[in-house]
Amino acid sequence: MKKKKIIGIILAAVLVAGGLGCFAFAQGDPVNDVNIVSLEYRTFRFYAAPGDTFDNREVTGSTWWYTNAHNYPDGTEEPITGLELSLDSNLSLDWRRWFMKTILTEVPPTYEWSVGDVLEDEHVPVVVHPRGPDEVLATFTPGFDASVSVDRVKFSQSEGTQTQTLTIEVTPLEDVNVAVCADEGTFSLFMPADKGDLVEAKITSFPSGGTALEDGHTFYMPISGGETTTIELGIEVTPKVPRAEYKPAVAVMSPPEGTYPPGEPHLGSSHSLEVDSLGTWTWSAVGEYNWTWNYVVLEGVMFAGIPPEIEDFAIEHMFIDFGQRPKLDKIVAKASFQLEEGATYDLAVDDVTVNIDGVDIAIPAGSFKKEGQSGERYIYESTEGVDPKILMKLDFDEGEWSLKIHDIDASAINSYDGVDVAFCIGYMAARASISMQIGGLSYIAEE
Repeated sequence: MKKKKIIGIILAAVLVAGGLGCFAFAQGDPVNDVNIVSLEYRTFRFYAAPGDTFDNREVTGSTWWYTNAHNYPDGTEEPITGLELSLDSNLSLDWRRWFMKTILTEVPPTYEWSVGDVLEDEHVPVVVHPRGPDEVLATFTPGFDASVSVDRVKFSQSEGTQTQTLTIEVTPLEDVNVAVCADEGTFSLFMPADKGDLVEAKITSFPSGGTALEDGHTFYMPISGGETTTIELGIEVTPKVPRAEYKPAVAVMSPPEGTYPPGEPHLGSSHSLEVDSLGTWTWSAVGEYNWTWNYVVLEGVMFAGIPPEIEDFAIEHMFIDFGQRPKLDKIVAKASFQLEEGATYDLAVDDVTVNIDGVDIAIPAGSFKKEGQSGERYIYESTEGVDPKILMKLDFDEGEWSLKIHDIDASAINSYDGVDVAFCIGYMAARASISMQIGGLSYIAEE
């Protein structure tokens, strides 16, 4: 998984957080007591910081766009009926969407989504961003210095829920309004990110003036210009795999409040807005509504968390045979994987751990032997006469892992809610869930 993809997942979550809580801008007054649809439009220019410190300067970043329709709780208790969204744009775009049931058209110049009925106080956010060579670059000066740090990044499942302290330091320039959004990593506002497969994290303590959103999954705090502000967040981290590295993502943004007055509300069945460099958004629905709206440009710096270093982990097949007596079960499995660019390993110092639905198979550091004179292929075979009997292979050249194990107690494994498989090399981790068929248990990936 490339860094740009990780930043994209983070940004999508932050934009949604921003739209639903982090950045609340004035809406126009409704025209009358007809059902209110509150619309938000955002252009976000962001710079992906290569490290944990940013010194204010002119930077060149990427441009993404966001819109959200909110069935405002106006007392009518009426749904928005047959809501649809379209975007006329000459750009080739990807998108992050949450309640979209059907994509009608995916090819420029028109993108269309069918949403359906939206109940009172429900939101429908969507984020779009350029694909490939259509990236829209922006040059800007964010107007602040910032840094992030954590007191620990390594977590072990055997230690249960552990505490991490995240420290964010921001120095805005005079007369610059700044806001901080920190996401705990699962991005459970509307979508789980890859880290959500590895840890469950929740913000449990924060300074006065800040706000925890979505049950502690996202944090927001506005900061006044001219003074350095240090923010400490306490985060509870519960690993879902034997070992994992975790660090939350942070966005520091300067919303130019006061420069974007609310748009003029109107009655009708649709609302459109043309946005520079993108095109024209149009929300429409069946019937007449009060459309209130605002448009804001945000500029900021993204500090990425730790991306998963094992990516594309996929079980190719798995067979489990239960023996006649306890501790006589057999597991055979094969999976593919790739290491993230720049990820390193050393089997002389890294334990290799596999957990299959609660059944642990741990290979101590230094136990693997290299196969062949060249390449990165390794094998582990347990000592003769010692149970369980384990044969495990790691092929880093081809991205393959295989396991054969006999005389083990696999009674903890069942397929009622899927079979979870965790794979760890040191603190690099991946996780997959599969459905298996009873008769023994078996799984074969579809072609």
